[in-house]
Amino acid sequence: MTRRGAFDDVVLDPLPGRSGKPRVRGETMVIDKGLGLSEMGDLLAIASQYIDYIKLAFGTAGLYAPALLEAKLALIRSHGVSVYPGGTYLEAAYRQGRAKAFMERARALGFTHIEVSESIGPKWQ
Repeated sequence: MTRRGAFDDVVLDPLPGRSGKPRVRGETMVIDKGLGLSEMGDLLAIASQYIDYIKLAFGTAGLYAPALLEAKLALIRSHGVSVYPGGTYLEAAYRQGRAKAFMERARALGFTHIEVSESIGPKWQ
C-alpha cells in the first residue's frame, strides 16, 4: 500500500506490507452511527484506501429519506468501499415475515452486503 501521509518520513508504518484493495486479509470495517453526506465524503476522502466496509449501524439507515440514502450509498461505493445496514432491520423483517422484501429493498437502495445478526433476541417474539 502506498502511503502519502504527513509523517511518512518520521514514523514507520505499523502494518508494513499491508495489501491494497481488494484485500482478503486485514479487512477494515467502520461503523457509521449517522454521518451526514458531507461528513461521509470527508471521511472517504481521507481514509477510503484503508476502509473495506462501512456498516450503517443502530437502524440509522431507516432515518434517511430514500434519495439521500441512495446518494450516501453511491458515494461510499464510488470510493471502492462496500456498505451494509446493521443486522437489526433484517432481524425485525425476518420476524415479521418480510425478510425477502427487506433484501429486495436493500439491493434497490444500493447496499452491497447484508449483516445477519442475532442481537435483539426473544423480545421481538
